[in-house]
Amino acid sequence: MGINPGDHGDLSVTVEAYLALRILGVSRNDPQMRRSRSFILSAGSIARVSFITRVYLAMFGLYPWIAVQSLPSELILLPQHIPSSICRWPAMDRSALIPLLILCHHRPIFKLPTQECAASAYLNELWCKPEEPPEKAFGGAFPTGISNAIAPVSKSTDLIGRFLNGLTYFFPLRRYALYRSVEFILETIREMGGVGHLARPLHMAMLALKLEGYSVQSCPLRTGLDYLEHLVYEDEAGKRILSVNTTVCDSSLMITGLGDAGIPLDSPWLRKSLQWLQSLSLSDGNNNTSKIFDTRIFRVDDVAAAIYAVI
Repeated sequence: MGINPGDHGDLSVTVEAYLALRILGVSRNDPQMRRSRSFILSAGSIARVSFITRVYLAMFGLYPWIAVQSLPSELILLPQHIPSSICRWPAMDRSALIPLLILCHHRPIFKLPTQECAASAYLNELWCKPEEPPEKAFGGAFPTGISNAIAPVSKSTDLIGRFLNGLTYFFPLRRYALYRSVEFILETIREMGGVGHLARPLHMAMLALKLEGYSVQSCPLRTGLDYLEHLVYEDEAGKRILSVNTTVCDSSLMITGLGDAGIPLDSPWLRKSLQWLQSLSLSDGNNNTSKIFDTRIFRVDDVAAAIYAVI
């Protein structure tokens, strides 16, 4: 399964899709599942999935947490003048990384919604050597995308991270680092400008807050879950969650492009698109709803494209 049509296939995406279908009850013997399984094994098996896929598998007990690259929470405390400081990362990357700091600290394991077999054997068919102990299988396997040139650097960074994790019991920085991480997530949820258009970081943020003791009924989690609904849509094929909500930006750019191409504004489908875009706007109190959009839900660049489309 590739990310784009014509791709040769992406190992991590295929493994995640395979797991999701197994949880939904699709048989291992389904033709599509057999094709996916063959591709996964030919690409190196589960042992070579990406970091984020390792995290997801580890949370279900399908991957040993010890095989997930170490990500110490203290990374959030690095000063801004240090090149690797999180403060120097793009906002979108920070929104994805900081919840992972909390997840990698707690290392949760959730029960699979099935009693078919033990969690450790749930995806046995995706191993090149199912009889091999997981720790040995993961020992020398780097995620796909890590070249031989940077593999030693990745390994060294992982060892440093594990060393810092070992110092947790001697220095009281971990609790403060987790506090800073939670504060960042809460601020992001209040603004909803950093993760509001991406499903995975938003989901990770909600999970991180839950692990830090926030109730599902708490205001931050309810706010995040409400915004997650903006990524859900339903049609005749069923309900699904968009991984990235680009409908506002895409619609705005298409409206602008069609207008520049000379398509009449009274064309039924163009008029309908404009009406849909304007329905997302807010009132400014003066009955002017054509230029006010909620930047807590939509990114600033999406709002700019929408304003340009409707004026």
